[in-house]
Amino acid sequence: MKHLSVRFVLALAFIFSLALHYVGSASAQSNVSVEVDSAFDGSYSSLWGVAPVRVRVSNQGQSFVGRVELIVSQSAGNLVYTTEMDLPQGSSKEVVFYPSMIGTSVTLRARVLNGTQTLAEASAQASAIGSSQYLVGVIVPSADSYLRLENRQLGDINVVQIEPRDLPDRSLVLGSLDALVLDGSVATDLSPQQVEALRSWVNSGGTLLLVGELSALGDVMPVRLKGGSTSADVEDLASLSRTSTSPGRAQVLAADLVSGAQVIAGSASTPLVAERSFGEGRAIWLAWNPTEEPFNTWQGTPRILARLLASSPHKANDALFLSSWEINQFVQNIPGLGLPSTWALIGFLGVYVVLIGPVLYFLLKRTDRRELAWVLIPAISLVFSVVAYAGGSATRGRATTIKSLEVVQADAGSRYEQVMLNFGIFSPVRKNYDIALDSSLLPMWQVAGASSLGTSDNAISTRGYTVEFDQGSYVVSDAFVDVYSFKSWAAVGARVADRPMVEADLRFNGGTMSGEISNHSQYSIEEAFVFHNGRWFRVGTIDKQSVRRVSNVDSSTVIWENTSPDATNDFRRTAITESVVSPTTPAPPDSSVRPLVPGTDTVLIGWQKNVPAMVGLRNQGARIYTDRLVVIRIPSDQSSQSTPGTSSRGDDNLLSSYLGGRTNA
Repeated sequence: MKHLSVRFVLALAFIFSLALHYVGSASAQSNVSVEVDSAFDGSYSSLWGVAPVRVRVSNQGQSFVGRVELIVSQSAGNLVYTTEMDLPQGSSKEVVFYPSMIGTSVTLRARVLNGTQTLAEASAQASAIGSSQYLVGVIVPSADSYLRLENRQLGDINVVQIEPRDLPDRSLVLGSLDALVLDGSVATDLSPQQVEALRSWVNSGGTLLLVGELSALGDVMPVRLKGGSTSADVEDLASLSRTSTSPGRAQVLAADLVSGAQVIAGSASTPLVAERSFGEGRAIWLAWNPTEEPFNTWQGTPRILARLLASSPHKANDALFLSSWEINQFVQNIPGLGLPSTWALIGFLGVYVVLIGPVLYFLLKRTDRRELAWVLIPAISLVFSVVAYAGGSATRGRATTIKSLEVVQADAGSRYEQVMLNFGIFSPVRKNYDIALDSSLLPMWQVAGASSLGTSDNAISTRGYTVEFDQGSYVVSDAFVDVYSFKSWAAVGARVADRPMVEADLRFNGGTMSGEISNHSQYSIEEAFVFHNGRWFRVGTIDKQSVRRVSNVDSSTVIWENTSPDATNDFRRTAITESVVSPTTPAPPDSSVRPLVPGTDTVLIGWQKNVPAMVGLRNQGARIYTDRLVVIRIPSDQSSQSTPGTSSRGDDNLLSSYLGGRTNA
């Protein structure tokens, strides 16, 4: 009976401890909450599937250090983003992820974990807008006037209001927006990082509509404010809106045009709408506020805004992609991992056949020990098998190896650079790796079908790996690579250099080119060509921190010559160089086929070798090979009458097809 009582007490204690555990778990769950939302109102571009996703966590219970996960469920597979978060009692914190979203819609599911226990979770939906639609973000005190743009008679425009704190501080994330409206009254709330991201985004092709004073943007502004306002006749706005009514006279900001700016409406002395090209993009300034009288009720206001905001022919960052079969083959071509030559294999097999055949026969016949053939033939076969296996293992590699190709795109004279990194890992063993990326990069996708050397179908996948956000950088964790296999990934980024990589002043006369190209970088640009009007001009090597002068360089339609000891690699580099302007360059899903740069551009294309790696393995060493493809758009003379230094693209103002006359500064 005594033993029964002890067992009964122990059972009660066990049940009581379980009850306390579940009560504590339930209490922890009820005291932790999580919210998830996309800063672009659940929208992202089908051509550029990156948008900020904000996860907010509140903890009213006991302090703990947990993990926040964002699970992106999409057609290409689930992609998990995670970060560690310290949550003291009574705290409320948030983290912003920049996930890659592929397909027409995705499910965003956020959860908070303490160990393996899920304390809270929430979900939201995000949808892609079509390639023919425009996504316009507005950072303004009141979005009412801009929401009138969603009238389908004005075009397929989607307007999302963005809080200043939700504006991404990475220019690439802004690539989902076709245009952004920024009111000077709220611009003071932007951080220096956000302002720099805006400048970089405009430089890469974005359209920025500015209202009021925004001196923080510097040379992006088309005007220099005089201070104060003036009463002006705004009849020109009626012409711009193509309406019969006009606001009459109104108070507008007084400003002077800066060099290179153009007047769209008004005059040089009293600009009402001014525009200035900045890199591949443009900034448009309004001297009047669409949210104030009399413009907030005038029927011409949404028409003007629609024309200004929905006139860009391409998305920002749209030209960053360069995904081709040649790139994957180039990345997989790891030094020391090539197959032995055909003659080496024939020689090896020939030695084996001769040794095990006539040589062994004559030796045994001469010694009259033919019975030893039963032992020697298997022994020789075993020795040759071991030698073949050892040689094959050495050829296939015994060290974990990373091969990467960094594609850098910039304008000559500009410090803003866009980067696409194509990289892969060769593994001599079956293993999971943690891949650490440079802080300027965002992981985008895994190239599926590249599980073994020499094979790749260029499909895009996000299955089977987790992305950790660790102190401002991303780590692709638990990336599985099979034994003697190779897997590829892609990442994109943007950075601001201390000075422009390249500056140039080139003149073209028929089929010849003259001028000079300055290379300010720390690495030589090799195998350099200039592409202009469908022809290639060979530049050769531009030494680091030097000026390369060219005179009457002839052009050609062919750029590859088999002069390299490594003809295969040379051919692949040339194929990649040609694909930069080739109209057959493959593109990401849900997008039209397009080259990296338009064929009408004048562009310098070259290679930099053994540059610093932008990718590595966390807590493990690896052999790393890195090449950089440099793509620089160059200002050039179109004819002997053109002004040196003008853009080779001609009229950059994208509104010229319907705006009529303008006044230049």
